[in-house]
Order: sequence, then structure tokens, then C-alpha cells
Amino acid sequence: MDEINMLSSVIHTVIDASGLMLTDDFRISQKDGAANIVTSSDIAVQEFLCRRLSDLLPGCGFLCEEEDMHDLLHEYTWIIDPIDGTANYSRGIRECAVCVGLKHGAVMELAVVYLPRTDELFAAQRGKGAFLHHPQSGRPSVPLHVSDRPFSDSIMCTALAVYHKEYAQVCSDIIRNVFMQCNDIRRFGAAAGPL
Repeated sequence: MDEINMLSSVIHTVIDASGLMLTDDFRISQKDGAANIVTSSDIAVQEFLCRRLSDLLPGCGFLCEEEDMHDLLHEYTWIIDPIDGTANYSRGIRECAVCVGLKHGAVMELAVVYLPRTDELFAAQRGKGAFLHHPQSGRPSVPLHVSDRPFSDSIMCTALAVYHKEYAQVCSDIIRNVFMQCNDIRRFGAAAGPL
């Protein structure tokens, strides 16, 4: 596998797939209750990605969020969340993303996360670092690195167990404990939200 061309191909594929999100014409249904929803856009993006990524890497497996796709018995496995932050997406909130990763055996080889409503594309490749791109605006890519701020001056991003609200008190206790040690807390409603 040509790693550089593979990453570039995945980036273009993810950008193309995100076009299926840019619509107000989608249906919403529940998977396991009102908190866990799926839209017709989630399904369309996932199907598009599976087709295109299968062409890029024939014989690969898939681990996808929608429609219970867990085909892990392959050397290479694509890991796909077609729209991370579906609750945000369904309400027009911009923090929602197409997320794709490629696993080789037990090792993540690359990952691409694209927020089309903010034009932020995060790409990482094993051994090559991570970068922030803005594909629509053409601004230059920026290398990413771990902050050197002390934890006491940091902002922690978190989530709650939205699908298991019975854990709300445990999550709240943990968040409060961390809040007392850091500068502030953010909750964007998507694991792949902005930095």
C-alpha cells in the first residue's frame, strides 16, 4: 500500500462523502430510544464511504456505526462513523464530522476527520504526525502537536453517557473533579469536535 497516496485518496473520499451531509432534506429515526438517533444522511454517507473505500483497498473489512457492520476478519479494516455528532447535525449545529480510520492488524495506520460546516479537516498518519487542513478555503496546512500547557491551565473537552443516562451522576462527579483541577470544561456534542 502506498501510504501517502492512500491518505490523500481517503481525504478526497471523505470530502466527497461530506457533500451528502450538506442537505436539509433528511429523515430522522431512533436506534435505541430518543437519545440515539440516525439520519438518512448517516446511512448515505456510510454507504458511499464503504463503496469508495472498498475500491481503494479491495478485500478490506469494515467496522461502521450504522447498520451493525462489524466485518473484522481482514488484514485491513476501515473504521467509520459517517456522522459523528448526529444530534448536532440533525439540529443544524456545525460541530459534526465524517470520521474514517484505517487499521492494519492492531495498529491504526491513518485517520481523517472532516467537519464540513467549519471546513476543518484533521488528518493523521502513523509515523508522520497530524495536520489540520482547510480544503475549501485553501489555507495552508498546520501541523498539530500536544499542548505544552500545564493541566491547571487546560480546557478539558468531555461528553456525557447520553445513551446511558443512568450513569449521569458518575459522569457529573468525574467532570466536577476534573473541573476543580483544570481551567474550564467544554462539551461540543461530538467526539470529533473542534480543537
